[in-house]
Amino acid sequence: MTTATRISFSAIWSERLKQAIDERSTEPYPIACWPNSEDHQALAAAINVGIDSHLEAIQFTVDTDHRGAPRYWIAAESLSVLIRRLLDGDSQNAAAEDDDLWEAQQSLASDICDTLNIELI
Repeated sequence: MTTATRISFSAIWSERLKQAIDERSTEPYPIACWPNSEDHQALAAAINVGIDSHLEAIQFTVDTDHRGAPRYWIAAESLSVLIRRLLDGDSQNAAAEDDDLWEAQQSLASDICDTLNIELI
């Protein structure tokens, strides 16, 4: 198995970052998180946008992992949409009380990219 070279990008959305994500996401991406966790809130905020201003929606299915936690399978072609929404979360959640949500969105985006060997700096 060939390991992809680790690459770094600014944590600001760009077409180059989208291309790198699309090239590295070839299978549905699993995210398991407990309801009411920060990751779940960040994921729900990104998914619940529906079709956004880019006319893109996030395709996913849900099942349960071995612990009983919901597991979201993000379609490979939707992973870059999810990461874009997580990184752009500050524009949708600008209120001061949403600082924790914004931080959770940035963290989740960074964690997903890290598993794809993409570093957000």
